[in-house]
Amino acid sequence: MVNVQDLDSGDNGKVQCAINEHIPVRLKPTSNNFFNLVIDSDLDRETASEYNITVTCSDEGVPSLSSSVTLTLQISDVNDNAPVFERSSYEAYIVENNTPGLSIFTVKARDADWNQNARVSYILEDSSVNGVPVSSYVSVSADSGVLHAVRSFDYEQIKDFHFRVKAQDGGSPPLSSNVTVKILIQDQNDNPPQVLYPVQTGGSLVAEMVPRSADVGYLVTKVVAVDVDSGQNAWLSYKLQKATDRALFEVGLQDGEIRTIRQVTDKDAVKQRLTVIVEDNGQPSRSATVIVNVAVADSFPEVLSEFTDFTHDKEYNDNLTFYLVLALAVVSFLFITCLVVIISVKIYRWRQSRILYHSNLPVIPYYPPRYSDTLGTGTLQHVYNYEVCRTTDSRKSDCKFGRAGSQNVLIMDPSSTGTMQRIQSEKSILDEPDSPLEVSYSIPEEMAKGSLVGNIAQDLGLEIKRLISGKAKIYTRNTDEYIELSRERGVLLVKERIDREVLCTETALCTLHFQIILENPMEFYTVTVQITDINDNSPTFEINEMKFKISESAISGAKFVLERAVDLDVGINGVQNYELKPTDNFALKLHNNADGNKNVEMLLQKPLDRENQEQISLVLTAVDGGEPQMSGTMLIVITVLDANDNAPVFTQPTYKATVTENSPKGTVVATVTASDADQGSNGEITYSITNTLENVRKVFEVNKENGEVSLIGNIDFEKSRHFQINVLASDDGSLTDSCKLIVDVQDVNDNKPEINIMSKSSVISEDAKLNTVVTMINIEDKDTGENGNVKCFISENIPFILKSSTNNFYSLVTDSELDREISSQYNITVSCSDEGVPSLSSSVTLTLQISDVNDNAPVFERSSYEAYIVENNTPSLSIFTVKARDADWNQNARVSYILEDSSVNGVPVSSYVSVSADSGVIHAVRSFDYEQIKDFHFRVEAQDGGSPPLSSNVTVKILIQDQNDNPPQVLYPVQTGGSLVAEMVPRSADVGYLVTKVVAVDVDSGQNAWLSYKLQKATDRALFEVGLQNGEIRTIRQVTDKDAVKQRLTVIVEDNGQPSRSATVIVNVAVADSFPEVLSEFTDFTHDKEYNDNLTFYLVLALAVVSFLFITCLVVIISVKIYRWRQSRILYHSNLPVIPYYPPRYSDTLGTGTLQHVYNYEVCRTTDSRKSDCKFGRAGSQNVLIMDPSSTGTMQRIQSEKSILDDPDSPLEVRLL
Repeated sequence: MVNVQDLDSGDNGKVQCAINEHIPVRLKPTSNNFFNLVIDSDLDRETASEYNITVTCSDEGVPSLSSSVTLTLQISDVNDNAPVFERSSYEAYIVENNTPGLSIFTVKARDADWNQNARVSYILEDSSVNGVPVSSYVSVSADSGVLHAVRSFDYEQIKDFHFRVKAQDGGSPPLSSNVTVKILIQDQNDNPPQVLYPVQTGGSLVAEMVPRSADVGYLVTKVVAVDVDSGQNAWLSYKLQKATDRALFEVGLQDGEIRTIRQVTDKDAVKQRLTVIVEDNGQPSRSATVIVNVAVADSFPEVLSEFTDFTHDKEYNDNLTFYLVLALAVVSFLFITCLVVIISVKIYRWRQSRILYHSNLPVIPYYPPRYSDTLGTGTLQHVYNYEVCRTTDSRKSDCKFGRAGSQNVLIMDPSSTGTMQRIQSEKSILDEPDSPLEVSYSIPEEMAKGSLVGNIAQDLGLEIKRLISGKAKIYTRNTDEYIELSRERGVLLVKERIDREVLCTETALCTLHFQIILENPMEFYTVTVQITDINDNSPTFEINEMKFKISESAISGAKFVLERAVDLDVGINGVQNYELKPTDNFALKLHNNADGNKNVEMLLQKPLDRENQEQISLVLTAVDGGEPQMSGTMLIVITVLDANDNAPVFTQPTYKATVTENSPKGTVVATVTASDADQGSNGEITYSITNTLENVRKVFEVNKENGEVSLIGNIDFEKSRHFQINVLASDDGSLTDSCKLIVDVQDVNDNKPEINIMSKSSVISEDAKLNTVVTMINIEDKDTGENGNVKCFISENIPFILKSSTNNFYSLVTDSELDREISSQYNITVSCSDEGVPSLSSSVTLTLQISDVNDNAPVFERSSYEAYIVENNTPSLSIFTVKARDADWNQNARVSYILEDSSVNGVPVSSYVSVSADSGVIHAVRSFDYEQIKDFHFRVEAQDGGSPPLSSNVTVKILIQDQNDNPPQVLYPVQTGGSLVAEMVPRSADVGYLVTKVVAVDVDSGQNAWLSYKLQKATDRALFEVGLQNGEIRTIRQVTDKDAVKQRLTVIVEDNGQPSRSATVIVNVAVADSFPEVLSEFTDFTHDKEYNDNLTFYLVLALAVVSFLFITCLVVIISVKIYRWRQSRILYHSNLPVIPYYPPRYSDTLGTGTLQHVYNYEVCRTTDSRKSDCKFGRAGSQNVLIMDPSSTGTMQRIQSEKSILDDPDSPLEVRLL
């Protein structure tokens, strides 16, 4: 709403207003000089979020004068735009065998709205993939749109799938859009080749036969294999890894065909064993091996003679032993478990019986006779407190309350009766779009202090609580406050007695102007109080007597100017009429001036006759028009002289002059001139000032002789802008004439602008929106014209600007975003200067604190961390410390550390490490094993204490350092009970003959895995040696006939760790030239079969014993349970009461009432009712024990309408403390 005021009148005061074009608003006139700025077309915040509207108003005078003001209009957002994805569809690739939780892809949608309406969240739409919900395959982050894999994908099971992601904004109601995402699974080489032919079974000794007449290229067989992977991962190649005779066979690289590469001869062994390796083309490559047995023979009996020495006795014995051990272990486990359960139940029941024995005994408590409780006395020596509850935690009830109804408005009747009426308002004043922002009141002067001026809350449409919460106050431009605001009542009261004559002097319209300021949000309203005049002053004359000397020659109609009466009241209460008595010779003539005053002249009606009457006395009475009417008188004494028939005459009736304010005393303002046609003393003119206003005579004086009007006082333009001086010219014959001298005061620039802080905020949040009002300032310069034109500005390079809201009112508002981390305080200097010459200025400094909001996430000191820990550590060992800092302040900068959910080898990372929430110290949760896991990584999230909290994360990689905690493992020779001879050495062996090689490995790493081999014991240490680094056993001399056939070597394998670990292996060596010679030496080892038979016997015996004990235990338990069940049924049908027995150690006598222990009674419905589940409705009436806190310890039992125990919904638990 805009109000336009032009102090001119007529065409000069007619105002037309217009605004700039091409904007969706227009200016609509409502009433005289009031305009509404209304919406003219649809607004779109996305097209323009702000309009600077210039309202220009010009009058119709010549030349036309105009003023303009710029209004800034912010367009608030509504949710009218749905999120839009960056693409119409998405495709993403993921390699199979991924880790669950892996980030696949990010979808991104943007919303053209603002703030909450533009906050996009992502939702996975319900759909299925192969009959399984898509949510079990992927998930989407609601905030970021990141797609995560929920499971590990297998290319062989699913190659691609698609789903839809919905983007939904945060508006109300929300708008959404969706997009299709297609996920394509990429193959990994995770499947080895599978050999289809030849089929590998334990009984397949000969797969193919090759006749000895076979030519070169003879097709023996074909190895057929497949790979379920795809692409190059499924390209297979075939190679011959091992063969009895590598020169006889070859394998096709691509087709797997086994062919002869030379002619088969009679020297070739019948039994040929080929090992074919099948490899794929993946990275890394995977392979499978197949053993092909080939018989080189022309007839089948020849083949059988070579392949009949393989028996399966040992395999049969090994299987039987395995199954016997397994059965014994299972039965033993069941038996031990049964025993543990029985013992645990027994211990639990024993403890429960002990607890019940010391606590809750009765079902229906029986009180011993020494405890008396009667309605008459109810005496108990101790204070009992019964707390009755329905069930556990039944105090925690949640209540919901409905919404409050309409509000009532209290209207106070200001009469003395103090009545108050309750009026239900139909519509708030603030709901009216055209409600005025200016309120006017009219009160008479001289009202008593505390008198009611008006109900400002009602007139402005404000609630009392708004006045209180907004800290409503009155702002005036001067220091005198005549009106005060009562916030609690919402009314304006008289603060000081108001004298209109003191306040406004001669001004007819006397008004007080002030503003009412409210904060949070900042508002102000203009209030005008008109002070009406009452008739409290009577007319007075400055002099009590006037003397005239009138010549008797004076003709009829001669005028004599009389002193005017002054009445400080105005309007009808001022001087209205004059009366002159007696009226024989003279009459009165009144002249109305433009200022409303009356000049009084006395007219001679008939000539005077000095001889008849030399002196005449008249009474002039001034009368006002008030009620009651008041008057004042002045005596007029006339002395009749001889003839002086010419009165002085001024050269002009009105003189005009100009004087600059602050002119020094003695400055001549103007000169008035009068002439008299008489001669002598009758022609001598004397000048005087006849103004009855005291301030004129204190400022100006006239030279009696030459008529020069000069200054004798100070002139202040701001107090009086013009003066009217009545100058009287009189000759010596008492004839007079009068004229007016109008003196206009010119303004000079002698007043600095005054800066008044109407309201200010000392603290503002750093997330304050643009154009947030911080301070309201009123500027006043008492000068006029250019001297009173004030411009204000503030220092540059700060995020604030000074906006002019109305005439001489400024608002300090935010111009850009605030950042407390850059500057937490601003000292803003507001300087105001006028346009006078020289210019005068004033300034004021405002201190503004910027309060913190949580707008900075914690930042880690490094982008990633690496930490080392030695394996076999103690759990809870401190590994490393991560550190993050937050640029915010106080609670918003308090950083806590959280371990993000992830997994390491399928195990939650929280089972490996933990992080201290306060310090960021990372601790080991378990002891690590380098051989199981060498390194792993996880993410630590740093979260601040703001609301909502902000966070960031960092990757931490933990590297496990190896310890020498594993001894070497001997791979060859394999140590078994049946391995008697491992190697044969011919007696013709030379020095350095390679007997065998000990192969060992160490699962440790680095120098902990460096192995060395030493010969610990030997049958003949001078015959063999072991290579220190390679483990090769060689002869160190020539073998002779004297050397024993049976040689036993003990080789120790040591690693290079600190301390060193070792393993030993026994190598049996036979020194002989033929196999029969070896058998003759090794036939004493025949206890293997006997050993196996004994082992089987003892295993069967142990299994029988344990099974018998287990079955016996089960029979006993079942029998006892049946017996107890039958006993409980007998007790159930008897309904015998249970009367508790109180041990005699609890003494309580009638004389003292002493109870040595605290009793707790648990009341149940029936026997064993603790095991029943009950549901209860709303509680009925209850028994209440009322305790009299007096020293007598009196307790009365009050029975309410219905007993608790009789009510099926009554609470079941009673606690006695």
